[in-house]
Amino acid sequence: LQDSLPLRIDDGRLQASVDYDVRLLEQGPSLALNQIQVSIDELEVAQNQVEPPFLAATLLQAGNGTVLYPENQFELELIQLDQLQLAVTREAGEATNLEQLIAAFAGDGDDNPTPEPAEPQQSGTPWSISLQRLALTDNRITFSDRNPELPAELAVDLNIELLELDNQPASSFPLSLDLALDSGGQLAVTGAISVLPDPIVAVDTSLTALDLTVLQPYINEFAFVDLESGQLELQAALTVNTAEPFAYQGDIRLLDLSLADQQQNEDLLSMNSFGVEGIDFSLAESSVDVSQVIFDSLFARVIINEDGTTNIGRIIKPSDQSEATDASSVSDTTDSNGELPFTITVGRIQVENGASDFTDLNLPIVFNANIRELTGTVEGFSAPSAQPLELNLEGSVDEFGLVQLVSAFDPFDLTSQSQVDLQFRNLQMPRITPYTIKFAGREIANGSLDVNLSYNIEQGQLAANNQVVLRDLQLGERVESPDAMDLPLDMATALLKDSNGVIDLEVPVTGDVNDPEFNLGPAIRRAISNILVNIVAAPFRFLGSLIGGDSAEIDSIAFQPGRSVVAPPEQQVLQQLYEALSQRPQLILEIPLVSSDADRVALQTSIVGDRVNSRIELLGEDAGSLTDRRLTVLEALFTEAGLSPSLDELKLGNTVETSTPNPLTGEPMISQALDLQAYVNDLRTRLISIEPIDEQQLVSLAEQRATAVREYLASLGGLGEGQVQSGESQSPELDDDGWLAMEFGLGSR
Repeated sequence: LQDSLPLRIDDGRLQASVDYDVRLLEQGPSLALNQIQVSIDELEVAQNQVEPPFLAATLLQAGNGTVLYPENQFELELIQLDQLQLAVTREAGEATNLEQLIAAFAGDGDDNPTPEPAEPQQSGTPWSISLQRLALTDNRITFSDRNPELPAELAVDLNIELLELDNQPASSFPLSLDLALDSGGQLAVTGAISVLPDPIVAVDTSLTALDLTVLQPYINEFAFVDLESGQLELQAALTVNTAEPFAYQGDIRLLDLSLADQQQNEDLLSMNSFGVEGIDFSLAESSVDVSQVIFDSLFARVIINEDGTTNIGRIIKPSDQSEATDASSVSDTTDSNGELPFTITVGRIQVENGASDFTDLNLPIVFNANIRELTGTVEGFSAPSAQPLELNLEGSVDEFGLVQLVSAFDPFDLTSQSQVDLQFRNLQMPRITPYTIKFAGREIANGSLDVNLSYNIEQGQLAANNQVVLRDLQLGERVESPDAMDLPLDMATALLKDSNGVIDLEVPVTGDVNDPEFNLGPAIRRAISNILVNIVAAPFRFLGSLIGGDSAEIDSIAFQPGRSVVAPPEQQVLQQLYEALSQRPQLILEIPLVSSDADRVALQTSIVGDRVNSRIELLGEDAGSLTDRRLTVLEALFTEAGLSPSLDELKLGNTVETSTPNPLTGEPMISQALDLQAYVNDLRTRLISIEPIDEQQLVSLAEQRATAVREYLASLGGLGEGQVQSGESQSPELDDDGWLAMEFGLGSR
């Protein structure tokens, strides 16, 4: 047989003995075999062309057997297998050695068709077969798998005992099984099984301290994850019968789990324990009922990247079958009617002393939060159900921060109806400096942050309100970053920060979450950027909104040419501006030095007018009427200035013809007359045009105007130290009313 078998027997000694009684009787032959004893010692079996043996046993024996014919009885007291050693191996790209042997025995590749089994001949008395005890003692199975990139090694010690076996319908066989893994873990199974007419299993199972790190070679095939520690335990009653294909009643616990990210070389997920208590699973009823789920000291590191991907998603290794797998996983979630294949009921989900290192690079303000002491519950969850799952969580963030999560959603249909409110309180902002550098090219020197994220989804339509509250924010140094947005943060911060050092910003976002082009993070970031840019582009409009005023009324005041007095209408503007700036102490009001050519003319006019009036006063009233005295003074000043042409020529130039009817004839009488007002204006204009005004006088006027604004603001109570500064000089044109506008500037500190 050696050449026809795919294996060889390298060693072994067979011993057999039997007492027999054979009789030929009239009614037929009679056979009695008693005290059947068969044993094989030191058995070694190897696969052809393979060393060493894959199977070895110290002792294989069958004892105290009896065969009776024609009674058709076969009884055996014991089948015992001691110290069996079975080595299961698999080389890369191949089947296991046992699978290869089975295929060889089955004639894999044989073209000869398998003959149809013959119809069994009916006999008068069916055979009765019984075995009192089947025992596998001190057995050992090793498994070596070289198919994964990291070879897997597993070894278990196995003891099995089955009692009172027979081939009678409805017979039940007591079962006892003990299994111990070298890597750690013990399995104990006790109960009873039946095989005829249908399989029936009713056993109690206990698994303790099963070390899960032996799975690392297989985890490494699809994920960049190191399973550093983890143990599995369970206590359960397992049932299989004709009415129940499979039922599980009991508990499951996962202990001391620790997963690490191979790419980042940092902790990814860990927990002291994960317990699922009071499990009642029925395949017949398609139901899962769980009393309680407890997460104890759960830690997770979650990073949302700039592109919306997560560190969890990135740990999955790429695979050609990933898309097909994703599609099949979605389709397998529901049945053909679009409903869940199982009803699920969970009495409570409880989180105790959880923690998380959460970094979000996809929010408008990127932040990192170290969450600890996280506790919360989910009460009374079931599916399918019209009632959403209600989740409440609360924990500490860093040293003095707080996080709260209140949500209601259908975990199997998030886009139908979901409400999520996530709040962070008192997060310390300097910790997020590495991320603000990338987002905005700025360090954060000081400040605390509150974030309220509220998302409501109705039939795929998202309505989100994001509120960001910053307290005592101080921007740090500028840092070059190729990905940073060009945002006017200093001015925006000064405009938004109130007198208590608080920035309160609300950013509503809407969209269709079913639209593959919609991405929440970039949408929020664009909204924030637009708000900041628009505020800085029209800062006085924003300041006006603080006091309910019109931005056009507080961004400038006007002066009459040549004057520095703040007129009453402009005083009202300064009062409104003062009120707005008092609410924004980080802003700096820049007061420009304003002067123009219109001021030069106004100053010349004023000086000449003052000189004329002074000389008129010196003449006294005896010198004639005010008109006569003004004319005398103007002519004298003109002559003293040595101007040309002469007075006679000026008079001639201001002489006009007049026509009056002759009282006797009615004919027009033409005469020459001096236009006195034109002559006076001509004299004044010529004197004004030569009045010297140097640049210092214009500068002095501009300074007087700026001083007048400062003094008026001070009279209202005064702004903060350094909040009023000089701005750049301006030379405006006259407005429609003939006034000169002083346009204020804004800076920040």
